[in-house]
Amino acid sequence: MSEKLPVSPSPLSGISSGINLLYLKNNMSLVLYRKYRPQTFSEIIGQEHIVQTLTNAISSGMVSHAYLFSGPRGTGKCVKFDTKITDTLTGEILTIEEMYKQKRANLLTLQPDYKLKGTHPSNYIDDGINPCYKVATALGREIEVTFSHPFLTIEGWKKLSELKVGDYIGIPRILPIFGKEEMPEYQVRLIAHLISEGSTHDWNRTVGFTNSDSVLVNDFVLAAKKFENIKVVKVDSNGTRTPTYRPVQIIRRYWINQPGQSQNSIMGFAKSLGLVGQKSKTKTVPPIIFQLTKPLLSLFLRTIYSGDGGVDYSNTPTISYYSSSKKLISQIQHLLLRFGIIARIRYKPVKYKGKLYPNWVLEITNRESLLKFSKEIGFIGEKAKELQQFASYISDRPTNPNCDVIPIEVWNLVKHEKEMNNKSWVEVGKILNYKKPKKFSNTVRFRPSRNKLKICGEVFDSREILNIANSDIYWDRIAEIKYTGDYQVYDLVVPGTHNFVANDFIVHNTTIARLLAKAVNCQNRKTGEAEPCNQCPSCTEIMEGRSLDLLEIDAASHRGIDEIRELRDGIKFVPTKSKYKVFIVDESHQLTKEAA
Repeated sequence: MSEKLPVSPSPLSGISSGINLLYLKNNMSLVLYRKYRPQTFSEIIGQEHIVQTLTNAISSGMVSHAYLFSGPRGTGKCVKFDTKITDTLTGEILTIEEMYKQKRANLLTLQPDYKLKGTHPSNYIDDGINPCYKVATALGREIEVTFSHPFLTIEGWKKLSELKVGDYIGIPRILPIFGKEEMPEYQVRLIAHLISEGSTHDWNRTVGFTNSDSVLVNDFVLAAKKFENIKVVKVDSNGTRTPTYRPVQIIRRYWINQPGQSQNSIMGFAKSLGLVGQKSKTKTVPPIIFQLTKPLLSLFLRTIYSGDGGVDYSNTPTISYYSSSKKLISQIQHLLLRFGIIARIRYKPVKYKGKLYPNWVLEITNRESLLKFSKEIGFIGEKAKELQQFASYISDRPTNPNCDVIPIEVWNLVKHEKEMNNKSWVEVGKILNYKKPKKFSNTVRFRPSRNKLKICGEVFDSREILNIANSDIYWDRIAEIKYTGDYQVYDLVVPGTHNFVANDFIVHNTTIARLLAKAVNCQNRKTGEAEPCNQCPSCTEIMEGRSLDLLEIDAASHRGIDEIRELRDGIKFVPTKSKYKVFIVDESHQLTKEAA
């Protein structure tokens, strides 16, 4: 028996995500089969014809106790081939394409309590060539994804197609990842000096360092002299310009006993790291730096900031780093994030002899991040004294209420808790010690700070509110959505949480079947509504991967007929706690012919 299911036109033609709904009864015979290809989340749980079909099936007894959802991979929910992912064990930066080829990945994933934790993918997906769109945020982070790729919002996961410029998405506020590689401190300092204030052109077979800060100069000279057969000479054109310090050989005919290396041991070291020949606009952080231990990474950042960084009191207290290399700026932004320091990239061209040249600035303005920088990174040289005064200055200043806030929609959650506790906004204002509690209701028109939300969570003893307030999430505004072309894309299947951190974003390979699983078992869902509450024990267990009545099978790894027979046998048993059992067969296109 079958009947046609009406399908509404989709705003996203060409992007499919299929689900088969099989209604099973008693003797396991197939009594109804319908295939629907949803295009957006609203089409799954917001359209009446889908909700009505499920409701009719349940109320008529066509489903005894189980649902089976099967479908192909989340087609289109992928990221561009060069998307960068940080290995949680080594600190190494790999592209998703490299991970796909190596079939090896250690990832960060966002847990149901909004904390980041290490994990491993269960499958690696090549989804071919797809249209890609760049998403850029106010902080200057960028990622290229397909149009149906979901991002985290305060109201849940939403596809890029449902988002617009000005919307807020959740991104990591910290990447607690540090490597295990050791390197002599003098080598770390030399690398940082060469990137910030160094010249690495190969025209004279040597490198140079240009700076007038005597402490920084001495630091560079001491680091350079640690290398074999090196002395440092000063070149200042008879005092007409800032002096440049060049490491040269002590014994001119001395050669390093390694094929292909320069006579100059520092040049050989710099070449091995890819630093030689870089111009200011092409400078980058060598790969080995990302794999260093936390103390050495702090030393690297402290040294590099002492060259091209600085502090500013003039308007908003700011710690800045300047460079004409956008890639270098992005890399430093990422390294700071490992310490929980949030920085913004801003394009700020410089004018020289009447001509504008590309230049970027990395700005730290968040009070918490400024204090973390002062404590964990710092400066050396003359700037160290400035930073000490700067840290004292910002410690006494109040927190900017417009920085690091949470999207305004979170007040809906607070409102729900308020009503559950029979409190008025005035009473909430009194609890929060507002001078004019009667005007507290005006507060809900503005985005709350993490601290204000935390107090609300403590007042109502709400775990959900407290989790959001104490999360590893920074809510950043979308600044640009732009089509960039058709590119090779990949995805990673992450069991349980179905999300991972890439390009310092939180990206999701959402499973629609899980949304429906919550909807059919939600204990608070009212008659005629489809949205799960996401708060009842049933919803919570499904979201946290603890539900005994939700079974997910990855058909890419479990392809055979025996696995499907075992799944079929499991359907015979009644649910343990929930109203319905839900079985999800992911990657069903990879089942063997016999199993399918």
